[in-house]
Amino acid sequence: RLVQLPDVQRRLGAETASLAGVEWWLQEQDPDDEPKGLHTDKDVTFGAEEESSCIERCPFVSSVLYLSDTGGPTAVFDQRKRDSTLWPRVPTAVTLGFPRRGQLLLFDGALLHGVLHPPPGVARALSSEQPRRTLLVNLWRDEPAAAREPAAQQPVELPPPPPTTAAPAV
Repeated sequence: RLVQLPDVQRRLGAETASLAGVEWWLQEQDPDDEPKGLHTDKDVTFGAEEESSCIERCPFVSSVLYLSDTGGPTAVFDQRKRDSTLWPRVPTAVTLGFPRRGQLLLFDGALLHGVLHPPPGVARALSSEQPRRTLLVNLWRDEPAAAREPAAQQPVELPPPPPTTAAPAV
């Protein structure tokens, strides 16, 4: 349980008392993949009348747990979205979290962030054998709308089994 780790709980302080839940996912970036573009983590709830009226909420904490030592850094800017506009318009600070297995990056879930290309000579390049791997966890004060709706059941098409060859009779 992420928030019970002593270092994480110390950093979050009393904020863990208002924790309603978490969402998590694994992300893998291969050498041919573009890094994750700049974005803010959010839960979008559409109004009952029309899809043009929506409410966006952000997690109170976003986190990146690095599972590999390869790839570009995560960049977290001091910008937030206000009415679809970034504020401040030009960032005044940026934090870089370079991949190092076991390192945990915590930041305000409303901040603009993304993955940069690995700087040559500073970060280890990606390879097919060593992709950039991360576990991403968002902490929420309110349950995200997607958590209240059952996940869509998508059938999974499995590849056909390999052909069998009979062993020669002895």
